[in-house]
Amino acid sequence: TKPGTEVRFDRGDGIEISVMVPESLQDGDMFEVTPPAFMVKAPVGGVAGTQIAFRSCNELEETAEWFGLTLPEGCHPGKYMTAILPQPKNRDGLSALKAQAWEWKSQAMKEINEIKAGSLQLLWQLQRTTF
Repeated sequence: TKPGTEVRFDRGDGIEISVMVPESLQDGDMFEVTPPAFMVKAPVGGVAGTQIAFRSCNELEETAEWFGLTLPEGCHPGKYMTAILPQPKNRDGLSALKAQAWEWKSQAMKEINEIKAGSLQLLWQLQRTTF
């Protein structure tokens, strides 16, 4: 294979990825190929076995590609894990994952608002208390 040509690999799970051989290489040189992946943070309330949806962050929300994964054993909220791509082939499943993502976002916003309201109430009570 010569520099600048495309090389295809089966990553071991039946999915094929392709890469271009870097122009800077010569015969006998080696280079590392890593599968496309994202680092994903487990959301609040996320536990092992929970299915979550996430999107690529370098695109507009309306055109972003959505992906999904099941949180692995030992996972807890705030923990990062590697999500190997590509996008799921089942578009109906993708719609369900998008709906789940919006549900997570709505729940997070509700929790944030509850925390803000509780903080304001506590502040109000402290202001009215004499020590």
